[in-house]
Amino acid sequence: MAYLLVTPGYTFSANEPLTYAKLNLLGQPVVSLTTDLFNILTAFKNGFINGNLQVWQRGTTAKSCPAATKTWRADRWFARPEAAAITYAQSSTVPSGAIATYSALLTGAASVTTVDFGQRIESSDAITNWQRERTFSAYIYNDTGTAFTPTLRLNTPSAADDYTANTNRLEATLQTCSSGAWTQVSTTFNGSSYANATNGIELVLRIPDGSLSSTGKSVKITQLQCEPGSVVTAQEPRLITFELILCQRYALKLANQVVGFAADATNLPNKGIMTYPTTMRAKPVFDGNNSTTADTTNDYFTATAGAVGTPAISGYAAEVIFACANALGNWTVGAQINLTCVLTAEDRS
Repeated sequence: MAYLLVTPGYTFSANEPLTYAKLNLLGQPVVSLTTDLFNILTAFKNGFINGNLQVWQRGTTAKSCPAATKTWRADRWFARPEAAAITYAQSSTVPSGAIATYSALLTGAASVTTVDFGQRIESSDAITNWQRERTFSAYIYNDTGTAFTPTLRLNTPSAADDYTANTNRLEATLQTCSSGAWTQVSTTFNGSSYANATNGIELVLRIPDGSLSSTGKSVKITQLQCEPGSVVTAQEPRLITFELILCQRYALKLANQVVGFAADATNLPNKGIMTYPTTMRAKPVFDGNNSTTADTTNDYFTATAGAVGTPAISGYAAEVIFACANALGNWTVGAQINLTCVLTAEDRS
């Protein structure tokens, strides 16, 4: 089993004159990792972040996913139904012998057509380690009452990390999923084969039209992997601390984070500064607090009892500046201001 591929820096043809320049090139071979070694390095094997769904910074209870809109629950994984809303929650039901502890539970509703469950690969990663042959795999539990055949769709944007114009490049038919059972689905593709793949890659597992067309129908999805090579191998999850840091580039959960102290008791702005644990993908926006009804209208600061501020993010670099105003009563000057919310830097286009 070869772990390194060594290519000569220069190859001579018959009767070609020997020069110092050519000898120098010959002494500078190109050394690259083979698929075998790449797969041994488990931190790089799975191209997905949070592939076994161990990080849920946005919460675990059922969240409504509006039609034609990406909604996140498990970190990095969005659900996007068409024609009607579904719900998206954490489930502890997993395949026998699974590495994963959790699965994503998608529950249907009347009039729902297709449902996509996917992740976007940032352009900087798509340029480097996605320009090669890769094999996608995932486990699906079909609880719809009828067998269905999902597909894997690969989409690319027309500009780097901007999916305003998003073009489908691949629609691969996966294995049929019998009702009442777990099925591992898989397919192999080559990321370098698709136009604009260096701008980013959106990979979505599509549940077909009508499969989730009532509240009595659901699917569970877990152990998603996209690895180099053409063979499905056992998932080897990263350490949770490493996985969480990767997730925090795109979403950051804050629970009672101290951001400052009330400067006055009126509705005038109060400001606080905090430092991120890791560099986020872009300037974040609020993704709601961590209640079961989280949305952008209930992000909050708390100071004294009943005093709630409406926050705004006014800066982003190595640190962020929060500006807030007292909305529900006077603050006590000098009272500690805490923030509970999720900041998100996902690509929302």
